[in-house]
Amino acid sequence: MKATKLAQLYRRRWRIENLFQRLESVLHSEVRTLGHPRAALLAFGVALLAYNGEFWQRVGYRYDLLRGGSQTRCSFGCSR
Repeated sequence: MKATKLAQLYRRRWRIENLFQRLESVLHSEVRTLGHPRAALLAFGVALLAYNGEFWQRVGYRYDLLRGGSQTRCSFGCSR
């Protein structure tokens, strides 16, 4: 395996690690009520949906900037 490919994989791994770190901080995963498997699964699913929504807002914002749109509000409803 080439060193460049290995470096790309390593960067990708840390992006995924950072995603889970953000989810953990949003969920406050040390909360005792999440000790029940169904509650933890629900909270994790809600966090993933929230992260997905945030991701698409950032995509919309960048899309508007590329089109020459406003730097404070995008047409998809997200604001900066």
